Amino acid sequence: MIIYSTDVYKIYFSKTRNYFKEVLSSYGNDNYRSAVVMLYSVVICDLLFKLEELHDMYNDDAAKAILNKIKASNLYKNKDPKWETELIKEIKNKTVLIGNEEEALLNSLKDYRNLSAHPSLDGEFELIMPTKETTIALIKGVFEKILI
Repeated sequence: MIIYSTDVYKIYFSKTRNYFKEVLSSYGNDNYRSAVVMLYSVVICDLLFKLEELHDMYNDDAAKAILNKIKASNLYKNKDPKWETELIKEIKNKTVLIGNEEEALLNSLKDYRNLSAHPSLDGEFELIMPTKETTIALIKGVFEKILI
């Protein structure tokens, strides 16, 4: 499956759609590091949007508990990435939003995000760049398994 700009409208939340357009733009301009970094941010935001909707519209107790736990930790405010890992774990264990396959995809995406966002250098002191194929596989996987 190739993701076209019209496919973006399959994404439920308008904020997620707008963020995802940036991912596609980065990919289309061969900026694979940027696409991977942004994709990770997009999926974390989308998961939070889903939890908020479950809480606000359906009074979902699990969603409320997860959001309260994340807010109470204050880790998201000081840019400590531990909350992201905790968020994914909590969502997998307490909701049906993600299962084992999606968790594995998110863990792989997080690893590539870390390699892409931090000064991970190879033996030649070059920044590591995910391949075009890896990048589109991550984009497609997240799009199909989580965003839509």
